[in-house]
Amino acid sequence: MCSGYTLATLHSEYLVGSLVSELEWRPAAEGEVTDMTEQLDITIVMKHPLRARIVPRLSRNCSERTSK
Repeated sequence: MCSGYTLATLHSEYLVGSLVSELEWRPAAEGEVTDMTEQLDITIVMKHPLRARIVPRLSRNCSERTSK
């Protein structure tokens, strides 16, 4: 096993957590429903790739800075 595996796992978890908390995730088009159908490959993957529209969340401090 790689000696950096644990550190890489921690960084990956931090990255995903930051993306979820700092960005607002919306459907790619208004009213579009996400198809969660699975497909068996070497592992189980999504049959249709996940599509999303990603919008930054504006924190209170950020909006105060831009209004000045």
